[in-house]
Amino acid sequence: MTLVHHNAFQLKFDWLIIFIIANEIDPNYTFIDRLKSLKYSDENLAKFVEKCKTIKPYNENIKFESYIKITKWLIQLCHNMDSLLKLWNDVLFHNNEIDRTIFKHFIDQIRKCVSRDDAVALEYHFKRLPGDFRYDVSEVFRSHTLFLLEGSNRKWTNENITAIVNLLHNDSLHWSKDEVIQLLELISQSHTLEILNLFPEILNDCFRSDLTDTKEKKISECCVVWFKNFIDKLNSSNESDLIFLMFQRLELVHPLLSQRINIWQNLSDIAIERTKNCQENQIFDAIKFIVQIKQNDVKKLFLDMVKEILNKHYPTND
Repeated sequence: MTLVHHNAFQLKFDWLIIFIIANEIDPNYTFIDRLKSLKYSDENLAKFVEKCKTIKPYNENIKFESYIKITKWLIQLCHNMDSLLKLWNDVLFHNNEIDRTIFKHFIDQIRKCVSRDDAVALEYHFKRLPGDFRYDVSEVFRSHTLFLLEGSNRKWTNENITAIVNLLHNDSLHWSKDEVIQLLELISQSHTLEILNLFPEILNDCFRSDLTDTKEKKISECCVVWFKNFIDKLNSSNESDLIFLMFQRLELVHPLLSQRINIWQNLSDIAIERTKNCQENQIFDAIKFIVQIKQNDVKKLFLDMVKEILNKHYPTND
């Protein structure tokens, strides 16, 4: 077995021939214990998994315990999803008993493999999973999606934003109600405008389900945080544009919030307060944009404020 160890750690694959006779000379496959620290680069790992296809026939009739030992060792060797899935699909034997015994080990290895994924890689790897066990591993991908959104200052490319949107709306991920509210909270805290723009969609998902008072309160808090961060990220040098974008965003969420008076009032107050901090000529200049808004409640909110400003300067005589 020293030869096996020596050959393996020279990153050669000749030692795999031992599997042909291992069931006779080492039925407990103790040589595996000496290979637990073996590591491969991505390139060598791909070659190793391909070579393992040649030993598959010799592992078919060995003791169950020995096969599980070999399988768990092979799984932990695969530190990237490509090799792990190739191992699972092309090298390992499957039946209910085997899969039930090794599946948690397999899921844990998937978790390790995707732990370094950005949103694009995560979506790609989820799509590559066989459909029959996507449900069982969906928690891994939901958890990492949440992790990606936790970094409020993370740099987001257009490709990653597209991928995160796809992950959020992928029914095969089976997002729970609590997770959707967690998504809402994380998105509201983002410092990236494109991520903040996802908030209304996730808010809509939240309102599709029954909500407790506690969750309603959490959503209300998220809405305030989101709208303030959204305004901060607009950072427009043209205040009339900023005013229009604020009220345009109010128009977008109006169908969701108009019946939730407290939330709507909070967002309206934020928009009015921020607008009043603008120069009056910029406020008046925004009128030509605001009249394009179709939602009368939102339009009236702005125009009532303009009337208030005018009445302050040009009071009417009763």
